[in-house]
Amino acid sequence: MASDDYADGGVHTLTMGGGELSSILAAAARRSQLVLVDFSASWCGPCRMMLPVLQQLAGEHHGRVAVVKLDCEQTAANQELARASGIRGFPTFHLYLNQQKVAEKVGADPAGLRRAIQEQLSLLGPPSSGAAAGGGRGPMAAALAAALARVKAGCSFEEFVAAAKTLLVFVGNVLDHPGEDKYRRVKAGNAAFQSKLGCRPGGKDCMQAIGFREMMEAGEAVLVMAAPVPAELPRIRTQLQQALQHAEAAAAGAAAAERRAVPRAAAAPQAAPAPAAGAGAAGSSAAVPGGAGNVDAAALARALAAAMTTGAGTSVGGAGPMAAAVAAVGGGPGAAQGRQGRPRVIKVTPRGLARMLEKAMSEAGIGVAPAEQEQQQHPPQPDQ
Repeated sequence: MASDDYADGGVHTLTMGGGELSSILAAAARRSQLVLVDFSASWCGPCRMMLPVLQQLAGEHHGRVAVVKLDCEQTAANQELARASGIRGFPTFHLYLNQQKVAEKVGADPAGLRRAIQEQLSLLGPPSSGAAAGGGRGPMAAALAAALARVKAGCSFEEFVAAAKTLLVFVGNVLDHPGEDKYRRVKAGNAAFQSKLGCRPGGKDCMQAIGFREMMEAGEAVLVMAAPVPAELPRIRTQLQQALQHAEAAAAGAAAAERRAVPRAAAAPQAAPAPAAGAGAAGSSAAVPGGAGNVDAAALARALAAAMTTGAGTSVGGAGPMAAAVAAVGGGPGAAQGRQGRPRVIKVTPRGLARMLEKAMSEAGIGVAPAEQEQQQHPPQPDQ
C-alpha cells in the first residue's frame, strides 16, 4: 500500500491544519476516493460518541473513503483551518470529492452521516479492481462525479434530482438512437436543459464530462457529441440510474422518519434531563469560539418543541403551544390554564429559557460550551 493512501481502514488524526488536509485531499483525488473530515473538540461529548462510528465507517469503506479527524483546538494550525472552513458547532463533518467539498453534516447523527456518504459513493459508481492501485474508474465517470458534486453543492435536493434526471434523459437519447445525429445535439438555450441543468453551477461540466462539446452554430451555442458514442457511456447511464434510485430512497426514508417524529413531539415524549448549569456534560457539544451554532434547524426545532411540551413530566393537552411552553418553563401541569380554560401569562426568566434551549440542543446532538469557557470567550459587558 502506498504511504499516502489514507483510505486504509483507519481514522487519521490531522494536526497541521490546511496544508496537511490539502495533501490528503490531493492523494484521495488521485484514487477517486471520498474524504470524510470530522471537525471536533476534545471536551465535546457527542464528538467522543461518534468516534466508534468513524472507525466503523473507515473499515466498511476501506479503499473508498479516507476518514480524517481533527481537534479544532489542539493546534494553532487546526484552529485556523476550522475558521477557514466556517465551522460553527461540534461535531461537524465535511465530505470531499476531487478536492471539492460536496456535503456537510452538523451534529451527532450516525444515520444521516451514513446516508450522505452513500449518496456520494453512488455517484462514484461501484468500486473497480484498479481503485486500490490508483487506477480509479474511467476518466469519464470521475469527471462526471466531480461535475455532479458541484451541481449538488449549489442547489436543493429536489433541484439536484431534476438536474440528474435531465442529464440521464440526454444520455439515454444518445444510447437509444446511436445512428441519429439530432440526439447528439443539444441547444444551450433548450428550455429543459437550461431550466434544470444548464443554469446550475457545474451543469455544462456534466455534459462535457460525458462527451458533449460546446460550439457555435449560426450564432447560437450548441452542445454536440461527435461520433462514435463513447464506450463508457452505457456505464454512465447505469451509474446515474443507481445514484438517483439511492438518493430518492434515502430522501423518502428521511421524510418518513420526520413524519413519525412529529406525532411523538406532539405526544410529549419524556425529554432527557438538562445538564447542570455550567457543566460540560458528555451529552453536550459546543460552538466554535466566536461563532453562533450552525445546527440542523429542523432537528433543533423538534427537540425544542418536545421539551416545551413537557412540564414536570406532564404535557398540557389542548392548551396550544404557547400555554405548553409557559407550563414547561415556569408553571408545571395545568399552570397555563387561567379562568374559563384560557391561557394566562407567566413570566419566564432568561435563565429558565436558556435551560430549555440547552436541553433541546443536547437532544439534537449539539449543546453548549462549558459556562466558564463561554465567559472567557464573551466576558460580561459593563452596564451602560
